[in-house]
Amino acid sequence: RTRKSSRYVDMEETMRKTVTVIVIVVLLIFGFRLYKKITTKVPPGLSEIQKQTGVPVEVADVKSVTFTQSITLTGVIGSDEEANISTKIPGRVTGVHADEGMIVNKDQTLVTIDDLQLKIQKSQVQNQIVVAQTNIDTIKLQLNDAERDLQRMEQLFKENAISQKQLESYQLKLNTLKNNYESAIKNLQVVKDNLKLIETQIDDCTIRAPFSGIMGIKNVDIGEIVAPGQVLMTLFNINKLNVQIKVPENYLPEIKMGQDVIIEIDAVNGRQIIGKV
Repeated sequence: RTRKSSRYVDMEETMRKTVTVIVIVVLLIFGFRLYKKITTKVPPGLSEIQKQTGVPVEVADVKSVTFTQSITLTGVIGSDEEANISTKIPGRVTGVHADEGMIVNKDQTLVTIDDLQLKIQKSQVQNQIVVAQTNIDTIKLQLNDAERDLQRMEQLFKENAISQKQLESYQLKLNTLKNNYESAIKNLQVVKDNLKLIETQIDDCTIRAPFSGIMGIKNVDIGEIVAPGQVLMTLFNINKLNVQIKVPENYLPEIKMGQDVIIEIDAVNGRQIIGKV
């Protein structure tokens, strides 16, 4: 029993020594960490750096700058003055003197239509005028003769040299010649009106630009047969253009009357024109 008790005492002593060593190691570790924490310098914060060195700044001159907000939209170009070029005369097209996109001047020839038949008619009517004028001159001479004859017959009637019936026959002849003369005058006027109509039709065979502008769509070629009222081409006055643009609703509050708009036209090599809303 005595030996056994002595063994237990040795074991307890060994355990106390072991615990003591562990505690000392833990204390050393804790002390080392505490010492490192105390001796290690903490990096200064931004506010401390700024207090020591000041706040870095960049100096620049103040300038007024205009910021432009723009949107790009597609529209359709039109004109305040535009015309559909059509023909009044039916016939075959003998010449087209303007192409799409060409700039033309007022009264410049655009299209010509065959006028050969009209010129033949004009020559015939001119001959009719000559005949009608000759007829008038002849009737006028006859009328002058009839007036002189009637005057002579009236004198003879007063002298009882001729009868009432003979006198009336001369009066009837004179009245007939007067009616014929008036009819010949009217016929001459009708023929002259026909000549004016044909000359107008011949002039209409040459279709000219009603104003200066730029050609639009061309709907005719040489050799085609055209009818009255048929649209051959369109003409726009480029000095009075407008552009119709569909604007999204969310942009409408930003658009005001009088604002400048840059219009770029692809048809004339991207030419830019300044317009206003």
